[in-house]
Amino acid sequence: MLQPNQLIVDDAIKNDNSVIALSFQKMKQLNLYTGATVILQGCQETVCAVDIGLCPTDRIQMNRAVRNNLRVCLGDIVSIEGCLDVKDGERIDVLPVDDTVHGITGNLLEVYLKPYFVGKPYRPVHKGDVFIVHAAMHAVEFKVIETEPSPYCIVTPDTVIRCGDNPIKREEEEISLNEIGYDDIGGVSKQLAQIKKMVELSLKYPQLFKTIDVKPPRRILLYGPLGTGKTLIARAVANETGAFFFLIHGSEIMSKLPGESELNLRKVFEEAKKNAPAIIFIDKLDVIAPKREQKSW
Repeated sequence: MLQPNQLIVDDAIKNDNSVIALSFQKMKQLNLYTGATVILQGCQETVCAVDIGLCPTDRIQMNRAVRNNLRVCLGDIVSIEGCLDVKDGERIDVLPVDDTVHGITGNLLEVYLKPYFVGKPYRPVHKGDVFIVHAAMHAVEFKVIETEPSPYCIVTPDTVIRCGDNPIKREEEEISLNEIGYDDIGGVSKQLAQIKKMVELSLKYPQLFKTIDVKPPRRILLYGPLGTGKTLIARAVANETGAFFFLIHGSEIMSKLPGESELNLRKVFEEAKKNAPAIIFIDKLDVIAPKREQKSW
C-alpha cells in the first residue's frame, strides 16, 4: 500500500532535467503548487520543480536524467515532499564528463551552461546530480560538484556558475546519460508503446501475473528492414527497466558441429538467468531459420 507521498515512476512527456509532473489531485493533496521545489528520494536524493501532468494520481513523471540521479527505473517507487528551505544559490561548480566533450572547442560555460540556466531560470540543482545539455549539434554531460549553499539550491540569474577545466572520467561515474532511452527513439511511438506494455509489466511485476494466473509474454518478434530501430528499441527497454541486455547474432549461435548450436544458446540463457531480470536480443534471426528455397544442400 503506497503512502500519500509515495509514487510510481513514469516516463516524462516533457523532457526537462529539473522538472517532474504530478496530477492536479496529487498536487492538491500534498499542498504543492506549480513551480514549487520538492525533494525526491529514490536510492539517492535530488531536487526538482513541480508541474501539472496528465497522469494517474499514483504516478510521477520524470525524464531519464532525474531517474538516473535518483538511481531508479520506470515502475520503481519514490517519495516526494515539499522543500520549503531551499535557498537561492550563491555559486555552483560543475564539471563536464570527458567522453562527451571530445572534439568540442567552444567555451562550455558560454555555449552550454549559461543558455541552459538562462533559458529556464530558477532551476533547482543538487550536489552530485548529472545533467545533459544539447547545444551546437552536441550533447554534453555535466556533474554538479558543489553548491553554495549545500547540498542543493536554486540557480538564479545572480548565481555564479563555475565550470572547471578538468573533465570527469567516465569510469568515475556510475551511470551514463548517453545510454539509449525511450526519448532517444523517434518514428516508432506506436510500436514502442506496445513493447513497453508487454515487457515492463512482466519485468517489474512478475508476481502480478502469478496472482491472476496468467503467463507473461516471453518472446517478441521485431521485423523490418535494416536500420529501422529494432535493436535500438530493445536496448532502450533494457536500460529503462534496469534489465541486463544480451545481444547475440544468429551467426554466433549456428555451428557445423552437432549439438554445439544448442550448447551456445543454452550458455546465453544460463548467463541471463544469473543476471535476471534480463533481455536476450537475437539479431538476424533469419540466419537460424533461412527460407527453404534459399537453403543450400
